[in-house]
Amino acid sequence: MGLLSDDSTVDDVEPTELPDDLDVDALIPVEDVTTELRGFFKAYSKFDSEYIIGEIGDLSTQSDHLYFSLTAARTDGKVKCIVWESKRGQLDIEMEQNMLVAAKGNLTFFEAGGHPSLEVDDLHLVGESAYWQRIQQLRKTLADEGLLADDRKQSIPTLPTTVGVVTAAGSDAEQDIVESLRSQHTGVDIRLFDATVQGDNAPSEIADAVSAAEAAEVDVLVISRGGGSDFALRPFNEEPVVRSVATAETPTVAAIGHDADEPLIDKVADVRVQTPTAVGSAVMLDAETYREDIAESRQQIQAAYNRRATQWVADTDAAIHDETTEHITEWFETAREDISTAYRDHVEAWLAGSQTDIRSDAEQLTGQWITSTNTAIAESAHQLTQSWLHEHRQTIHTVCSDTSLRWTRQHRRDIQSAYSDETERWVQSNEQAIRSATHDQCDRWLRRHRREIRSNYRQLTKRWITDSRTTIENETARIEREQDIQAEKQGLERRNYALVALVIVLLIIVAVLLAVFLGFI
Repeated sequence: MGLLSDDSTVDDVEPTELPDDLDVDALIPVEDVTTELRGFFKAYSKFDSEYIIGEIGDLSTQSDHLYFSLTAARTDGKVKCIVWESKRGQLDIEMEQNMLVAAKGNLTFFEAGGHPSLEVDDLHLVGESAYWQRIQQLRKTLADEGLLADDRKQSIPTLPTTVGVVTAAGSDAEQDIVESLRSQHTGVDIRLFDATVQGDNAPSEIADAVSAAEAAEVDVLVISRGGGSDFALRPFNEEPVVRSVATAETPTVAAIGHDADEPLIDKVADVRVQTPTAVGSAVMLDAETYREDIAESRQQIQAAYNRRATQWVADTDAAIHDETTEHITEWFETAREDISTAYRDHVEAWLAGSQTDIRSDAEQLTGQWITSTNTAIAESAHQLTQSWLHEHRQTIHTVCSDTSLRWTRQHRRDIQSAYSDETERWVQSNEQAIRSATHDQCDRWLRRHRREIRSNYRQLTKRWITDSRTTIENETARIEREQDIQAEKQGLERRNYALVALVIVLLIIVAVLLAVFLGFI
């Protein structure tokens, strides 16, 4: 029979839905169990004055309270601990991950979390764990070899077609990664390389899976698990795993999902994301966004090409006009000499042909008259020739100018048509180069801004977590206080009922005894 109250989980039970052999009164609500456990741990004082030694893990701060776990060195055993804000100033050390410490306090039961918790009031540093010292030495070795340097990290391809995933088959991490990648690009080929991600065999299996993915020639390799305790994440600090990722020729992404203590794999991977669900946005662009960026870049290139083509047409037209003017000027100069030469030849030929007729007619005249007349004719012809050239030179020049202008007008359309055909042929012959340049320009822009996008995303995420954390913690503390008050109220009511019942029983017993006594009298 549970310690039922007016506000209990049992109130939600429908008796008709229970088996015939199970009564509602036999049910014990979980709040009664947690209340009893809390009281049990308060009364359990075996470790209250003892120092408990362990490694600090899962260290975090909430509402100025410190939360951490004391973990065992060689197993996954742990005790959750809390240092209240009022006690933090009394501690002599600044707590850090993987410190080996001795802690003393009161062991209690945290009802909201459903687990025991050590309320620490004294803490002493014992040293660094042997495991942590070994990992620090490995970190130094990797740094000396240059495997932690940022300049050796590879860039993720813009739109990979094949993504390899090293994680446990059927795990939540696998499902989150697949859904994240599919949301970015439904046609991506995802290949799973199964490996144990926890335990003694995990390092060798993960390293073998990375090698198998390399042999499969995937475009991007993701190594992941869905978070876990510091002890559970230790395989991702082991040298076989770290070196297999550091020396991989394929671009690698670490998605371990653990921020408190970054494992070494995060340091050597080309890209690190906070959770498996963030793999999609880190590995590839959203297909629709990529198409929009390409369309925008295409418009910009087309506009730039139009401006360049228009400028080229204007420059070419001006060059053609200048060349035509120069050609016409040269042609006038050349034609003027040809006309003069042809005219002189024509006059001379005419004179030569007419001289025979003149001589034939002159033979009928006297020799003196012929001689004198021939000389006069020759002088008159020369004078007439010079006078005729002088009078008609402007007319000849005008005719030549009109002829040049008509020639220019007649052939301008042919020149423009040839220019347009040449422009179109140039565009067609260079279309592939323009498209290739467009694609390269888009790739360079995306690579140049990807780090900035990821940085902005991380900053926004951290800011949101920071802004919301105080509200969540305050609400959690308020609910806990209400639950404690309700639990104490229920306990008081039960004790009152028990006292009333006890009083009634005692009164009945007294009455019976009194009656028996009076009967004897």
